[in-house]
Amino acid sequence: DLHIPFVDHDKLWAAVEDGLDQGCDTLVINGDYLNGDSLSTHGKFKMHSLEEEVAFGASILERLAEKFSTVYLLDDNHVHDRWRRWLGEKVPPDRHFLMIHPYAFMCDGIQNVIRAGQTHPQYPDELSHFLILGDAMFSHGFVSGKDGESVRKVKHWYSNWKDILGLAKVRVWLHGHSHNLGINFESDAAIIQTGTFATLEGLRYALEGNLKYSPPVYGYSILEQFGGKTDLSTIKVI
Repeated sequence: DLHIPFVDHDKLWAAVEDGLDQGCDTLVINGDYLNGDSLSTHGKFKMHSLEEEVAFGASILERLAEKFSTVYLLDDNHVHDRWRRWLGEKVPPDRHFLMIHPYAFMCDGIQNVIRAGQTHPQYPDELSHFLILGDAMFSHGFVSGKDGESVRKVKHWYSNWKDILGLAKVRVWLHGHSHNLGINFESDAAIIQTGTFATLEGLRYALEGNLKYSPPVYGYSILEQFGGKTDLSTIKVI
């Protein structure tokens, strides 16, 4: 979760260089790439225009695309869900087809950057919050929980829907959104919280008077796959 423009550049580019040093060729941005300030219903948090965020986000995507053979960008609650709500409130339904999603706009023209999502012939937009690569599922569903509970909720969702949607077999789950970082092994599986690179300024809601949020944990994960199977013994959470 980068929450551009509130991204810690030092942490981000240090992670990128570490991944390249360890042989990474694919990058998955696990949602909340932009902060979506202007799309928020929280008026006091509207500090940046969507144009500013998109321009900043596109420039970073171009740099990332120069370093990795493929970059995947997942949908999320901060931009995608807010964008759909904004469309419903501001634009007549018969004109929605004219509107370009902010992430699609940024990815357009960058050959190896993909606005990711699981494909399904009937429900393409509804499956945009997760992506399965090999036996690993990356997700940014609007679920939370401490000590890996958010990832267990995603795992439970997957087990209920995998046959109905014809999803591939998964044994590694990686979930964003919570800004926590960690890994738990359960039998022949791993559940991972993928952390954040957002500054405290970007996560200022966590400092509100309700005192219910945990501080963010900065970090990232590295996976090795062979023939589509993740080597659990080599997973790194940094």
